[in-house]
Amino acid sequence: MGHSDCADCPVLSNELFRALPDQVRERAVCLFRPAELRAGTPLYLDGFPAHSIFAIRSGTCKAVRSMTNGREQVLGSYSDGDFVGFDALTLEHYPHTVETTTDAIVCHAPRAVFVETVVNTPSFATAVIRHLSDELRRLRADMASLGTQTALARVARHLSSVPRSNGKNGTASSVVLPLNRRDTAGMLGMAEESLSRQLASLEQMGLLRRRGRTLLIEDLAALEQLAGD
Repeated sequence: MGHSDCADCPVLSNELFRALPDQVRERAVCLFRPAELRAGTPLYLDGFPAHSIFAIRSGTCKAVRSMTNGREQVLGSYSDGDFVGFDALTLEHYPHTVETTTDAIVCHAPRAVFVETVVNTPSFATAVIRHLSDELRRLRADMASLGTQTALARVARHLSSVPRSNGKNGTASSVVLPLNRRDTAGMLGMAEESLSRQLASLEQMGLLRRRGRTLLIEDLAALEQLAGD
């Protein structure tokens, strides 16, 4: 970032930057430099030195960890405007892998420069703390949903949290699943077949229509209500 085309960057809409004074925001934005990455490119690898903080300008990424049985555990997904790699603030090595799942433009800021800016800019430090607190609250809610919600409610909750493109002239808004069906199912703690059944149930209930990885949300209010059950 820090270029003439940054004005429309979705990263600037993230709460980390949105509440900052203009001068502080410009200084923070200029910490990041963009790179164009092909799908399947790691931002960083599990166990590698934690060298940077990342911001996704466009595209999607997933966080994964290798399990002892050789399988891959999906920890989460990231898309336009999200930050990745805040583990670098407190850890010497990344605790998992993050890789692109689509072609992406990802901006990165060196850890040392980012930390120096946090230390020397109280308003930015407060914004980072608020951002991390919000992330922790979201992760706690995700953990609680895995243990207490039905599979249908977990899928509804996930769909409610994915960024949507608003429809025009009364048409349905659309959601593009950031991960493939197998990875989405693993992240939600269910089998791929179970995810397919839950999506079919939501379609039968009239809450959505399926178009491959694109879902047309017909009744967002009902979906959000189901997500809270």
